[in-house]
Amino acid sequence: MTTEPAYNFMLRFVGVDLHKNNFTACFYRQGKCTFQTLPVSETGLNNFRKKLSSKDHVAVEATGNSRFFRKAIEPYVASVSLVPTSGFAVIKKSTKKTDKNDAALLAFFLSKNMLPTVRPRRDEYQHLLSLIKLRQHFLIMDRTLLNVLNGFLNSEGVIVPKNKLKTISGFKKYTEAREWPQIAKEGVSSIKIGHEFFKKIIKNVESEINMYSQLLPGYQDLRNILGIGEMSAPIFLCTIDDISNFLAPPKLASYFGMVPSVRISNGKRESGRMTKRGSKIARSAIIQCAWVRVRTDKNYKKYYERHRKNKGSKRAIVVCARKLLNEVYFTLMNRYFAEKATRRRTVKKQIATSKRLPLIKKNVKGLKRTKTAAKKIKKALKKA
Repeated sequence: MTTEPAYNFMLRFVGVDLHKNNFTACFYRQGKCTFQTLPVSETGLNNFRKKLSSKDHVAVEATGNSRFFRKAIEPYVASVSLVPTSGFAVIKKSTKKTDKNDAALLAFFLSKNMLPTVRPRRDEYQHLLSLIKLRQHFLIMDRTLLNVLNGFLNSEGVIVPKNKLKTISGFKKYTEAREWPQIAKEGVSSIKIGHEFFKKIIKNVESEINMYSQLLPGYQDLRNILGIGEMSAPIFLCTIDDISNFLAPPKLASYFGMVPSVRISNGKRESGRMTKRGSKIARSAIIQCAWVRVRTDKNYKKYYERHRKNKGSKRAIVVCARKLLNEVYFTLMNRYFAEKATRRRTVKKQIATSKRLPLIKKNVKGLKRTKTAAKKIKKALKKA
């Protein structure tokens, strides 16, 4: 039988199974549990605060109202941890699904420091992220209406090219220029009204997102990166929140779910597909930005073609997205990386075209600078 560490005898761990109307708390100390069920209201929270102490550690299920609950009790305890129960298999796959059992498991594993936790976002980033998710829901609804219209046209034998219905001219061409049956005509007119309605709402939400995102630190720095637009920059800022939480670019790539899954057993290492963890909106946004970068940047185009020959187009664009995500990391970490990178390129061009630097030929690959020239280049780059 395992024994608890010595420091745990002086501490108390609280697990909270949180719901919309009430919550169940388990107070765990030295292997003993006491339970309390209270309503999610001012009186219930006040009664719960009275039983807390400044040395308590609390674990709460990450639900829709866990942010409100964390703010209500955070000043009264030592720490508050948000636990995603979907990623905690002990609760997710438990055969005894009761509120008391879930709260007891949270408290027990918190005492062992074995709980997966969620990093809470700051308020301004969380509110902006809710607007971004709202825009995504409206885009899905609008896309659903266009798919229904595409089904109407397909039943009439009309083949519509991809993304033609999204434009105003294409939508009018395929809806107004045809004679529809009476029943289908009413359905098409309803789709037209809904499409125009969603377009106006999406435009209003995007204007609000652009207005608030310009106030966030790092927005203009991300916009300086080629390929990142007005909507993708706030998506990255809200997903990352504080860049100092990530020690290196691979940590950020893992947070975006853009790293391969790894299995190591019996000395054998196998790499699988992407983990696809984290925000799906941010992951799709960085891949779309990578496509834009490949079309507009010659260096990225060569990088993409080199990987496409061996890995295929899908894996090649993911490699380019990882490279672009590294630029996002260093830009947010240094806050001047994009501007400095452009200055470094101009300095390199000036040095390469300078007649004072001696150049020598080497094989057929081109020109290579001598050691004295390389030293001058390093000095000039440091000054830049």
